[in-house]
Amino acid sequence: FSVGFESSRLYGSTVARGTRVTYRSSIEAGEDGPVFVVRADEKRGRCVEFRDSTPTKVWTQVQRALKIKTTALNAHVNGIKLYGLDVPAVKAKIALLPGYKELVQAHKKSLVDKMAAARRASHQGKRARKDPHTRDPREDRSTEEEEGSG
Repeated sequence: FSVGFESSRLYGSTVARGTRVTYRSSIEAGEDGPVFVVRADEKRGRCVEFRDSTPTKVWTQVQRALKIKTTALNAHVNGIKLYGLDVPAVKAKIALLPGYKELVQAHKKSLVDKMAAARRASHQGKRARKDPHTRDPREDRSTEEEEGSG
């Protein structure tokens, strides 16, 4: 995510129910990575601010503040969409930023590494179950219980 990104949208007020106010979404630099910030410009100069580690988490906070109930139609908050990061023109501009290609490649490599590690772990688990010399510790307990009860 690009630190410095900003967008705005009209959304329900947390103060004056039934009215819409401007929400400004931004991405700021944090100690442990990007911080997603949403500020609502409420009436009388009041500003309500929400902060979290992902766009979805921060917009979930907004919806909680608005007391929006989760229903079957609204089961998931899409922070990427609410930030405007899914807009094709925005995606195209982000792709032009310095370091974007390297970041995407690093992310893909990380995903590939995680998938390979998961496959290895799964394969090792299957091999251990098939190995006739490997005993299930539960078998030892059931044998001990049978011997002790006799």
